[in-house]
Amino acid sequence: MGWATRMGTLALVALSGTAGWMLHGLMQPAAPPAAVPAPVPADLAARASLLAFPAAPNADADADRVELHPDGSASIQVRQRAPSWVLAELCRQGARGLAGCGSGTAPVAAAPTSGAAQTLSRLKSPDEQARLLALMQARDEGQMLPESTLQALMASDPSVQVRMEAFDSYIERHSGTTAEMRTALQAVLRIPDAMLQTRAREQLDELEAAYRNNGAVPQ
Repeated sequence: MGWATRMGTLALVALSGTAGWMLHGLMQPAAPPAAVPAPVPADLAARASLLAFPAAPNADADADRVELHPDGSASIQVRQRAPSWVLAELCRQGARGLAGCGSGTAPVAAAPTSGAAQTLSRLKSPDEQARLLALMQARDEGQMLPESTLQALMASDPSVQVRMEAFDSYIERHSGTTAEMRTALQAVLRIPDAMLQTRAREQLDELEAAYRNNGAVPQ
């Protein structure tokens, strides 16, 4: 084989290899396109935002509310308020036909109900435990005992427990507003009983401390 023949053969082999490599590359499948993340639905994004940043609690939702409507009905939302406070608030807003609501804006003394009448009768018992239980039951049932009865018990009942229970009932009856409670506590200070005066002074101090912490000045 001559030199020219060998060179032609080598050129043919090189050409064939190059063509084969190019054909192999053309036959390879195209690479899939890069995955694009799906958009997050708007409602899901909103829910995630609410979970990450919860709404601030509504302070008004837990506020005591007594609202008398023009048709005479009422909406009441209160927590740990004495029934007398709710009654006084309804009377203040002009409620009519309720025991204790007179023609003015302030409630007037109501006639004792049957339960209260029984309590008043039990408070005359010579048995100390009977009088104490009568007062405790009256508080549990929300009975409106006359203010004069509670004052008399605080001033003259021979039982310390009865006097203290009468004090709690008396202050609870006047727990509608801070000013009303302060007036009631100051009235107890005039009763010649050291234990009652101490309790009244402690609660007055707590009221004044609460005003100071809130940046207000006691009236």
